[in-house]
Amino acid sequence: MTILLMRPKEKIEISHQYMQQQGIETVGLALQCIKPDKSAADAFAGDMNTLSEPELKDHLVIVVSPNAAKGIRDIDGLFCKPLSWFAVGKSTANALVATQNNSPTVITPSEETSEGLLSLEQLQKVNGKQVSLIKGKHGRTLIEDTLRARGARVNLYEVYARKRLTPELSTSPWRPEEIQLIVATSTEAMQIAWDTYKHSWLISTPWLVVSRRLMDFAAKLGIENVLCSNGATDQQLSDAIKQFLER
Repeated sequence: MTILLMRPKEKIEISHQYMQQQGIETVGLALQCIKPDKSAADAFAGDMNTLSEPELKDHLVIVVSPNAAKGIRDIDGLFCKPLSWFAVGKSTANALVATQNNSPTVITPSEETSEGLLSLEQLQKVNGKQVSLIKGKHGRTLIEDTLRARGARVNLYEVYARKRLTPELSTSPWRPEEIQLIVATSTEAMQIAWDTYKHSWLISTPWLVVSRRLMDFAAKLGIENVLCSNGATDQQLSDAIKQFLER
């Protein structure tokens, strides 16, 4: 028996190797790939270059995912600007500053979700403030909707998109009857799996997901045997898988 770990193409080998090092027998399955949108990153860079020093000091930048962070982190001179940085979670913050010698301070919530981010004290009174939101295409609109309702002026920069892989990519051959747990880190991957594989198998197999939102999405599909990890990093997934295997 083995674990089916669904990750985008760019992460599948690293995540698979990490699980193997932890002694977890895993098959990595990539149903999607990440396509950067350099034009969106260039637009963000250009807009930041037009701001005066006082405007930069009053400007908030929110980064929603590691892929969004990777889309902008190599912009020349970006982290020399006195911007206020926020990230949905520590993995996103780490991805943002990974290539920087003089790393900016990045504020993250203790609850690493969009809801947790929006509960931060610094994002409560934002009436009239300029906010740049760095995200992927077709993602949730909760952050921009909430901040606009609070009076912020939000500019979106969708610096990447998830694209479906055809055919899918796996780290080794696998059969449904060999899988004892399915791991998913996005609703998009869950939907593709639902559109691809037999519903009876998907419903009868336990799932591990990374947030309450994904648990709710699984429930809408009719999947009831669902566990939730503390986050989407390889370590957090590994810890949750080990707990599942020890039951």
